[in-house]
Amino acid sequence: NLQYFLDEIDENGDGITGQDGDEASSYFYTYIQKEYVEDGDNLNYHYIRPNSVSVNDELTNGNRAVVELGFTIPKGYIPTDMNALVQDIYDAVDNGGSGLKYDGFQINSATETNPPAFELISVSQDEVDVTNGPVDVIVRFRITDESGIEERNLDSREDSDASDGFELPGMLRDYYWEENMNSSLEKDVCVDTLYLEEKNPQAFWFFSTQTDDPDNDGSTERFGSTYFYSDTSKKTSELRVEGDVNNGIYETVITVAHNAYPGLYRLELDNFNDVDDVHGNFRFYPNSNEWEPEDRVAGSDVYPKHIRVINTNHSPPEED
Repeated sequence: NLQYFLDEIDENGDGITGQDGDEASSYFYTYIQKEYVEDGDNLNYHYIRPNSVSVNDELTNGNRAVVELGFTIPKGYIPTDMNALVQDIYDAVDNGGSGLKYDGFQINSATETNPPAFELISVSQDEVDVTNGPVDVIVRFRITDESGIEERNLDSREDSDASDGFELPGMLRDYYWEENMNSSLEKDVCVDTLYLEEKNPQAFWFFSTQTDDPDNDGSTERFGSTYFYSDTSKKTSELRVEGDVNNGIYETVITVAHNAYPGLYRLELDNFNDVDDVHGNFRFYPNSNEWEPEDRVAGSDVYPKHIRVINTNHSPPEED
């Protein structure tokens, strides 16, 4: 179904894609991307979308379609092996889906590929008592990056302050805009209290917040929350209290709610790993929640730092 593919990638049929005004969705998932490395310490989300599409009529027949996609590799793109993802490949009776080509080609450049590094400086308190009310935890940390974290907010258009569309051919404008950042505290599930006879790698455990009247004041309330985070709307520049994009100190405030579940909470500085540098490098640990504190390294955004939450309205099992 060649026409379906063409309609999806080039809505107005002019052969131009991945540029402002081409009327195609910027979220059409056909692009080339950095090769994914299992357990790698960083990723790059500057996916390159095609900026032109054409059908090779000489090679196309009733049994096959040959489509040529044009890509422009931006100056200074990171050195890497590239994979290619092509979406909406279907035959005449709609069999198909998407195709992924590994090791499509290699990009060579001198651009650095290190993600921003995080260094915990301090927390306002190691223990918080939420028996009678919520408590704020102030987290102070440093972010360093050779090229600088992304805060340029590039926009080649006049009189615009939105990150929609494409800044360069095939490159979303959102890539070059400042990211939000928030920190979090999360209670690890203590598997020793789950009474399994043996470990099950397919099991996924989480806490369920209860509705109860733990302080016996006659009103029900949510009780036993186990996940708290700072303001998710804040940009990195709003949270920076000293320094600059290459070496800055940041502060976030996490409010631990009244009647939170007691126990040790793991601190994450960049909760969603949103902070990237100007080349799109960002830190990624696919198994971070399973790591032991001694496995975590300096410069990581996952730290062996824990905060103890006290709540005498509730007595958890001793193992917690």
